[in-house]
Amino acid sequence: MKPCTRQNVNVRHYESLLEAELAALDGRRSIALKHYDISILLAGRQGFIQDQAMAHQKLGEFHLKSANMQDAEYHVGEAIKLYEEWGAFQKAHHIKVKHEKLLAPPSEILVAT
Repeated sequence: MKPCTRQNVNVRHYESLLEAELAALDGRRSIALKHYDISILLAGRQGFIQDQAMAHQKLGEFHLKSANMQDAEYHVGEAIKLYEEWGAFQKAHHIKVKHEKLLAPPSEILVAT
């Protein structure tokens, strides 16, 4: 961490998000998950709703690539909720369209009798 960002609470969540993305690219799953969570937490504590939404979105897409559908659905849903709370309705709509299958209600299961 560079000295200029170490004390700046306004950018620490960005740094954690970048660390998460780099770890994800390198296949370091546990490190990526840790940094996504830190980014979400720090952005939320500082009231950066849009950045918290972005971190949830990135984490949801990370889980989606790992076929972890339950966690992917949760984090993508949180991203949508936060983007809407922030007033970014078009961004929320874009995510809904992009992840339409993930967010669709489960199909009814037919049971043979």
